Order: sequence, then structure tokens, then C-alpha cells
Amino acid sequence: VPYINRARALTALGRYDAAISDLDRAAELSEGAPNALFWRSWVEFEKGSYDAAAAGLDRILAIRPNFTTALALRGYAVILAGDDPEKGFEDINAALERSPNEVLALDATGLALIAAEQFRQAEEFFARAIRISPNYAPAYFHRAVALLERHFRRPIPDVYNTSLRDLDQALLYKPHFPSAIAVRGFLRYIQGDSAGASGDLDTAIAQDASAAGAYVMRATISYAENDQESSLFHLDEALAIEPENRGAKTLKAWIALERGNTERALTDLRLQAEAAGAPSDSWLNFGLALYAIKDFTSASKSFAKAEELNSGDSFLPIWLFLSRRHSGESETALEELRTASESLVGDSWPRPLYDLFLGHAEEATVQEKAQILGTVESAELRVQADFFLAQFLLLSGDEDGARAYFRSVVEAGLGHLHHTTLSRFALRDLDN
Repeated sequence: VPYINRARALTALGRYDAAISDLDRAAELSEGAPNALFWRSWVEFEKGSYDAAAAGLDRILAIRPNFTTALALRGYAVILAGDDPEKGFEDINAALERSPNEVLALDATGLALIAAEQFRQAEEFFARAIRISPNYAPAYFHRAVALLERHFRRPIPDVYNTSLRDLDQALLYKPHFPSAIAVRGFLRYIQGDSAGASGDLDTAIAQDASAAGAYVMRATISYAENDQESSLFHLDEALAIEPENRGAKTLKAWIALERGNTERALTDLRLQAEAAGAPSDSWLNFGLALYAIKDFTSASKSFAKAEELNSGDSFLPIWLFLSRRHSGESETALEELRTASESLVGDSWPRPLYDLFLGHAEEATVQEKAQILGTVESAELRVQADFFLAQFLLLSGDEDGARAYFRSVVEAGLGHLHHTTLSRFALRDLDN
């Protein structure tokens, strides 16, 4: 089966059109026609042509209804196409029922759990897939993504190094993997390796000029460095490829907000939050924008909605506390934060921030703990500490102290994007 073997090698290199030509030739020569058709569907899947992949798999399953891998891949393709996810999950569940160790089905289930914001469970499915097939690159990549998503809700020690190890494994087995390269580039930026980040993002775009995620990450880095024109250029590139890319639309709204186009920005963020199936982050982003323009009452409602959708985010209670304090609901704010603190495990981050706002810790204590943890994890944690220390000093009436911390956040250009943006807004208010 020389054509099929060469096509698989070409697919690994990202040469999808050449692979499809070989597979079509294999089918013409009756070189294992069902296998050629399966691998053609696989190539369409790798290209991101999920409808074409599903159509090819329909033909295979009509011939070989017990082809479990084809059934799992069809379910995976249908889910990612977004047309009929219920039908996709029927295929996935049927594949797992027939073969509990079907790697594609395990991977697809993990992705569905990510979409449902059940990140720990998703990691378990990816780990199972890796145990069964240690050279299956997507499972390493997806596990890294799930871990990072979980970290952004409740920080995990050494998360970036752990994620980078998974990304390196994914790229070991699949060098042509622009999504994994782009995420690795962004992590390198967060860790302070600007040259490595730039190299990875250039490679991701060179491998796949239609990789919208790589452009969004470039835009995010440009924005953190206060280069809005460059950021908008990369966002337009991303949206030309993927008009509904949520990350691109969110960042574009934030830039509009910072440029004074408040009504347009808030409308865009509100519509994203109200969209069917929108993740809790959409309500968080809307609340943060309202917080930035000092509509604290509306911000509280948006944060409460986000918390209702995702009670596992340990930072949402802090945002809810801050917005309630600013809107004059001090007693409610303290009572809610005190209750939320009871669900925290141990003394890990962000426990020091809870203690600070509840009056159980001093400014120096938070700095010290962030410095110790940040040395182990990344500079991001120290930036995060500076941001919330600035918020604490604002509540205490120390504007000069808050200003110094906000400037530190902006100068670092690291951490969560909204820390940088809100620090810019705060400095603008304090300097006027």
C-alpha cells in the first residue's frame, strides 16, 4: 500500500493536498479502497474540513458498519463541525461502548468536557488516551489545554512547565501541529521568553496561514505591549479566517472600550455572553468591562452570573467582592467572600488574596507569598499579586500606593489580559 503509506507521511508534514492526491490514486487502483477512503477522511479531518470528513466516513460506515475507529472519527468530526453535536455524541458513545479503549472517542469525549468546563474530568480522558496510544499527539495537546483552562480558574503549581512538557510531547510525535506550536509560543511569552514566543508563532503561521488562534495570540501579545495597531491587524487576520472566533472578538471589544467606543464594546461583549452555550468567561469579560467603566452594580450582576455557571473559579468571588465594595454593599461583600474562602483548599494561591481583603493578611505578606510562588511558577503570579494589591489600596484610600502597583502591572505586560487593561483604565482615572 505505497500510496496510503506515503499519504500518511505527507499528512504528518501538513501536506494535505498531496496526501489526498495519493489517496485518490490508491482508491483508483483498488489499493485497499476502504482504507484509502478512511485515510482520505482522516486527512480532511486534519485539515479542519469536518463536513467533508464526516461525509467520507458515512460512505465507509455504509460498507463497514462495525469500523469502530471510523465511527469515533465521524462523531468527532460532527461535533467539531457544530452542526449536530447530539448526533456526534451518539457516535462517540457507541464507539466507546464497543471499544472502551478507542483513542479517538476518548479524545473527543475529553474535548466535549472542556467545552462543558469540566477540565479535570477532561484531563482524565486524555490521560487514558495517552496510556493506550503514547504517540497520539492530539491527546497531549488537549491535556495541556485542559490543564491551562483549569489553572485560570484555580491556580495549579508549576502549571506552565507541566503544560509545556505535554506540548513538547505532542510536537515530538506530530511536528506539523500549528495549534500546539502557537500555544507553546504564548506560554513562552508568559514565562518571559519573547524570542522563543515569536519564533513559535511565526512557525505556527508558516505551517498553517489559516491558524486563527496563532493570530489571536500574536494580537494578545501586541496588546499586552500596548501596540494596539499591531494587535488590531492580527485580529483582523484571525477574523477573516474565522469570523466567530471568540478570543478575537473579545480582544477587539476591549480595544474598542479602551479607545472610548464604550457602547459598541459593551454591546459586543454582552451579545457574546448571552449567546447560547457561551462559557462563563463571556460573563466574566462583560463584568470586567463594566468594572472598567465603574458601573459596579451591573458588574456585580455579570460576575454573579459567571459564578452561577462556574462555581469552581476561585477568582470570581474576589471580583464580586470588589464590585460590591465599590457599589456600597460592604457587608454583603465581606459575607460572600468569607463564605467563598471556606471552599479553598490549603494555603495555595489565591488564599493570600482572600486573607488580604478579609483583613487576615498584610500587604507585605501577599508580596512575600507571591514572590515565593512566582519564583517556582512564573512572573505572572507576581503581576497578579500587584494588580490585586492595587485594588486593595484603592479601597483603603491609598491612591499613590495603588498607582505604583498598577504601573508595575502595565510595565510587566504579563499575566491575564484584563489585569493589564484594567490597570490602564485605573491609571487613566488616577492621573486625571
